[in-house]
Amino acid sequence: MMSTQKDLAFDDKIVLITGAAGGIGLATTLAFVRSGATVFAMDLLGSSLAESVAAMTDLSGSIITIEGDVTQADDWQRAVDTITGEFGGLDILVNNAGIIEAGSRLEKFDENVFDRVMAVNTKGTFLGMKAVIPAMRKRHGGAIVNVSSISGHCGSAVATAYTASKHAVLGMTKSAALDLAEYDIRVNAVCPAPIDTPMVRNLGTRQQAKDPSFDIAAVMSSGTPLKRLGDPGEVASAILFLASEQASFITGAGLPVDGGVLAK
Repeated sequence: MMSTQKDLAFDDKIVLITGAAGGIGLATTLAFVRSGATVFAMDLLGSSLAESVAAMTDLSGSIITIEGDVTQADDWQRAVDTITGEFGGLDILVNNAGIIEAGSRLEKFDENVFDRVMAVNTKGTFLGMKAVIPAMRKRHGGAIVNVSSISGHCGSAVATAYTASKHAVLGMTKSAALDLAEYDIRVNAVCPAPIDTPMVRNLGTRQQAKDPSFDIAAVMSSGTPLKRLGDPGEVASAILFLASEQASFITGAGLPVDGGVLAK
């Protein structure tokens, strides 16, 4: 009988995480390294990635930084080639890189903004999954965790592009799970509610410029049954679970990490 006693250890696992310079990506990088993994942390040229990793003085030996744009297939291929060249394959991909632009009604929503959000959040996820398949097949299996959102389950009057992109991430997650099951590559998603990250805080700052009384933490917490923003580490814990052997019979799922929002 197969043992059900599985842990969250990632010794000897090779992990690629995008959007790793801050927020959920940085918290996930830290969690994987503390669990024994070697992490390739990927973010844009000019991001705070190098500084963030350098601050992890006791862990930085297990983190290798890669500068790249998730919307560019060549950057993905370069990252995968680097990883396979050093380690022969890849075990886990976390498609975390994402952007948000909210506050505009559909009638006035800028087309260029829409295209950029879809490029990063949707095309970036697609390119990432596509790029890592050969490397995971070398390992005879693997796990992909995409970061969607509660906005992948419901609508928003002032976040058309973000909502569309996160619905697409969930759809691609389900399709990829079916497509890649024969290779023992599991594909799942996490669906966070608003999390206390620089991206969310920056969104609040932009809204405050229009309304000085605006408090994004208070506004977003008010719609959450647990009455607070989530912590990046709480999302990281869910990502590690889905990537682990504890979730070995889970694929095609979208796991809410939302303080109860979707239960309403």
